[in-house]
Formats: sequence, structure tokens, C-alpha cells
Amino acid sequence: MKNMARILSGLSFLIGLSFLNGCQAIQKAHLSEDPSTKMSVTERYNRGRSFIESELYDSAIEDFNETLKLDPYFAPAHNSLGVAWKKKENYELAIAEFGKAIVLDPGFIEAYNNRGVTSYIMNDYDNAVEDFNVIIQQTNPILASAYNSRGIIWKNKGDYEKAISDYTKAIEINPGYVVAYNSRGIAFREQRQYPKAIEDFSSSIKINYYNEDAFINRGMTYFLMADYDKAINDYNKALKLNSHNPETFSSRGVAWFKKGDLKNSWQDFSHAVKMNPNLAKAYNSRGIISFTLKKYDQAIQDFSKAVEIDPRYTNAYNNRGITWRNIGEYQKAIADYTRTMEINPRDPEAYNSLAWILSTCPDPTARDGKRALQLSTRAILLRPDSFKLDTLAAAYAETGNFQEAVSTQEKSILLMSKSKVQNAKAMNEFHKHLQSYKAGKPWRDTPERMVKNDSGQRAAESQ
Repeated sequence: MKNMARILSGLSFLIGLSFLNGCQAIQKAHLSEDPSTKMSVTERYNRGRSFIESELYDSAIEDFNETLKLDPYFAPAHNSLGVAWKKKENYELAIAEFGKAIVLDPGFIEAYNNRGVTSYIMNDYDNAVEDFNVIIQQTNPILASAYNSRGIIWKNKGDYEKAISDYTKAIEINPGYVVAYNSRGIAFREQRQYPKAIEDFSSSIKINYYNEDAFINRGMTYFLMADYDKAINDYNKALKLNSHNPETFSSRGVAWFKKGDLKNSWQDFSHAVKMNPNLAKAYNSRGIISFTLKKYDQAIQDFSKAVEIDPRYTNAYNNRGITWRNIGEYQKAIADYTRTMEINPRDPEAYNSLAWILSTCPDPTARDGKRALQLSTRAILLRPDSFKLDTLAAAYAETGNFQEAVSTQEKSILLMSKSKVQNAKAMNEFHKHLQSYKAGKPWRDTPERMVKNDSGQRAAESQ
């Protein structure tokens, strides 16, 4: 039943052609009297294809329509007309024409491929898979690109095992298929099988050293492995191949940041936004550098630009909220955290940050211990860590429950001590909080207090 709409459309098309067939002799006689039809079907069709190559899609559509008036049964013309509509991003008309080509010629592999790709663009993965299945079955199987295309769809559907299997088959058919190595490498990386991903991207580079995407993908994988030097080296090579890619500058900027090289990081993000003024993540990342350098006005300016470009960019709202808090603009910080939770009700950092202000704000009108307790509990349920326990302890203290505050703060310190990444500054803060709660005093935040959970680095990492 999945393809019933396509089947009915095909039947309707054939019925229409039967009617046209009855009139075709009269139609051709009529057309032969028109000087504009002196071009043969083949000549007009070939001119249409030339128009597509020249990106003159309207002219191509006109020629293919005229071709089909002369010969409604000419499947390649329907296919090419579909290609022209696809180029104009009119995907529904494209799908319809590819379907007509397939009805006329059920073995027309190119039409199946085109319809499958168009269905994929429309996020119609099930029908796309159906078309690539037909290609694979009919080619016995020799078309590596069909396996690669079907693999991409499986990956987008979250079935990595089937995706990797299809990419592997594509590579077996064509051992020099650079795209399939890249595709399989991405699938391995998303499965956190980083060594296998590196191997595939390296194979792609070995086959074609001028493959910019392979260097970028390998660099991203090295970054995830925390091998920032190798990541930067690959981004450098990608930029030698294409020095006008703002995304690569932005990615390299994050790697520089992770190495602590704020100067080079700043320069890369600035290059990125100069090339693409709408690259919100680069503004966000550059804002993080300003925050790290305590240049709060510059940070707010960049975070604000990021949310202006992308009004649903939660990381930028969170980061701006942190910055507002550090300069004592608590109400503005509350507004940004609230906006983040509206956009993404499952963002633990927003819950945690808002709970901290409601627990520790020096302005008593902004504090709300009971709500802070609810928010911090929600944050821990979403993503537990020592920082969120620290906030929960502050919420208990604000409500006057110092026994629970002390107990929770001790758990926070214990969890931090077991962390692979030690944070001496945070640990010192945690002990100060504990002493305050033992003395029966809730903690009070102060402006210019550096962010206690390194949210800046996390935001830069995730962008």
C-alpha cells in the first residue's frame, strides 16, 4: 500500500496516453503544418539537455514539453523534464515526471535513481529506499552509487548497520569510490568507531588527495578523539584546497580554542564571519573567547548576533545568559535561560543555570528557592554531574534545608574528585559552598564570578 499513490498516478498517466494515442495522427498532421515544429523529436530533446547543462532550466522545460507533444511515449524526455523541475526545486513535479518515465520504461534505471534522490531530498526515505532497491535488483548489482545512496538513507533513518553494509557493498563494487569511503567514515564516526572512521577518510584521501571533504571529516574525527594537533593539520590541508570555506575556518577555530590558543581561534572565527556573516555558530564561538578574556561587552555583542541570525540557537542564549549573570544583569540572564527552556525543554544547562540564579542571586526579589529546587532536580534528571549537584545544594540552602545542602554538596565534591578531568578552581568553589552551608548560610553569587561549569568550553565544543 506504501506506493499506492504512485501506482494510481501511473495508471492515470497510461489512460491519458491511450486517449492521446487516438488523437496522435491528427495531432502530428496539425503540428507538421506549424513551422516551429520543424525540429525533430531528437533535436528538440537534445537541445533541452543542452539547456540543462547551461542552467537554462525554463528553456529546457519548454523544449521537453514540446518534445512530449510530438511523442508522449518518449520516456527520456519525461526523465529530463523531471531533472529540470528538480533543478528548479519543484520536487513534486519532478517526482511526477520521473514516475511517468518509469511507467513507460520500467527498466529505466536513471529515472529510478533520479526519483530516489528527489524523494530523499523531500525526506521521503521509504520511497527513496524502494527506488534504490529496484536499481540494485535490476543492475545485478553493478551500480555502486545506488548502494551509497541507499546507505545514506539508512543512516538518516538511524539504521547504521544497514548503512555501513551498503557503503561496504558500494566499495566492493568500486574500490575507488571516494564518496562511499567518506559516507562509511561518517557512519563509523557517528557510531564512535573513530579508528575505523579515520581509516576510511584516509583511504578516500589516498585515492584522491584533492578531496577537501575527506580532510575535513578526518579533522572532525581527530577533534572528537581530542587529538587537536592532527585535527588542525587536516583543517590546514583542507583550507589549502579551498581557502574560501567558512565552516572549515570555524572548525579549526574550535580546535585552536581547545588547545588554549585564543589568538588563532579568534582569527579563525573572525575569518569565518567575514566570509559568511550568517554563520551563527562562529559568532557564538567568538563570543566564548571574549567571555574567557572577560571582555563581556564583546561577548554579549557576538551572542546577540548569533541569536539574531538563528532565533532558536539555545547555546547562544545560554552563553549570553551566563555573561549577563557575570556582570550582574540577573533579570536579563533569567530571560535568556527561560527562552532556552521554551525552545528546548530538555536543555539541562538552562535549568541548572536558572536554578543557580534563583538560589544565589544577591537581589532577594529574584530568588525563589522552591522553584530553584524543582529546576535543579530536573537538570540532574536530564544530565547528572557534580556541577548540577552543586546547584541542587544551593537550592536546598536557599529553602533553609541545610542538612540536605551539606549532604548534597559533599556528594558533589566526591563526584568531582572522581572525575577524569580535574577542575581545581571548581573544587575550591565547592568547598567554599560547603563551609557556608555548614555555617547555616545560603550562598550568594557575585558579579564577575567565572562560570563554574566551564559552559563556555562545552558550548564551543558543540557549537
